[in-house]
Amino acid sequence: MTDTTDTEKTQTPEELLTELAQLHIRTIVPPSPKHPSAFGWQAIAGCQAAGFARALHALMEVAPVKAAEITDWFQGPFEEGPDPEEHTDWIERTVAGGDVGLLEAWITEARRLAEEAKANTEAGDKERRRMADKTPAAVCAECGHSRAGHREGDDPVTPGECTACPDDERHDYRPATDGEPTPLRWGLDDVMHGDDDTTTVLLSGPSGEPYWLELEPERAAALRESLAGPEEPAARVGEELTSGVQQCGHDDYHDPHEWHDKPHLWCPGHSAAGDASRDGARS
Repeated sequence: MTDTTDTEKTQTPEELLTELAQLHIRTIVPPSPKHPSAFGWQAIAGCQAAGFARALHALMEVAPVKAAEITDWFQGPFEEGPDPEEHTDWIERTVAGGDVGLLEAWITEARRLAEEAKANTEAGDKERRRMADKTPAAVCAECGHSRAGHREGDDPVTPGECTACPDDERHDYRPATDGEPTPLRWGLDDVMHGDDDTTTVLLSGPSGEPYWLELEPERAAALRESLAGPEEPAARVGEELTSGVQQCGHDDYHDPHEWHDKPHLWCPGHSAAGDASRDGARS
């Protein structure tokens, strides 16, 4: 607990609520972290801050004294947050119900995940260093100038610009390479949508090293359109068009309209029974 003196001030629940609100806002305002792990932890922090803020606000309304106690505990003995050891003891008593074995299992799992994350990070760093040693300085295949001297166009259809090239020779940066490009793999649904409307596609290299492609909304839309491919012509069933506005041929007394969405059916509004009875009347 913080010893209140003239130079130290115990945080009030209202001040903590404001701090939690600011923390949540910080986690959702772009730019977002580019590394997937950092992005994930930031998202978790934002969710936890939001949940704590709602719970604290509700407690302030029904039990303001208890809210002040929680605020004082959260400030910590050195105003650096809760004491980890004290809170772990509380978890054992309250959440694990005194079951030391259960708490040890949680600790073992947490250690395994931490070691796994450390190994993945070290492997990724090692692979990036290896690739950097094998990769020549990045230059543009179009002009031979450095990658650093290029910038993207203002929109998906405007060519980029090289600061070392004449103004009338605008072009996008295209890396020069003597060998084959690095094959990347994309797992289905490995896509993150940022609060700033960006789309980040998560990829992996031949050895599992992580890559990601961040797309602004305009470029994501352009990529989506490119992946869709050219529009298919209207399908035909026999000699009949099944889509598009055409004269349906049912009779000569109504205007062209969209064809029925199923082949071999008369135009909308005409049923098989109606057609049969009308044909019988004509005969």
